[in-house]
Amino acid sequence: MIDEYNGLARYVETLNILGDESRLRLCALIHERELTVTDLVLVTGIAQSRVSTHLARLRDGGFVRDRRDGTRSFWVLAKDFPETAKTLLGEAFSFVGRDTGARSAAALVARRAA
Repeated sequence: MIDEYNGLARYVETLNILGDESRLRLCALIHERELTVTDLVLVTGIAQSRVSTHLARLRDGGFVRDRRDGTRSFWVLAKDFPETAKTLLGEAFSFVGRDTGARSAAALVARRAA
């Protein structure tokens, strides 16, 4: 019974974390490329404090990871989260991929590499 409850609690927590449009959008934007908080603010129009809060919640849930490079943190989608979340995120990515945010994020990465 305890294992069933723990499994259900983890499932509900996953739904709570991913049940936010902004968090889904952030995951979609960083699933193919590393982006900084500044990049994400520019692409989404979400305030910096909210982007940071969403990323922290996603990191605590194991959905994203960050890499420090000097004063900047680069964020990317983690690869090892539950299979049920992969299905949900995959569907969300198809919606976000159609908007200009994904193209804008790719353009930011290209400019940074140049």
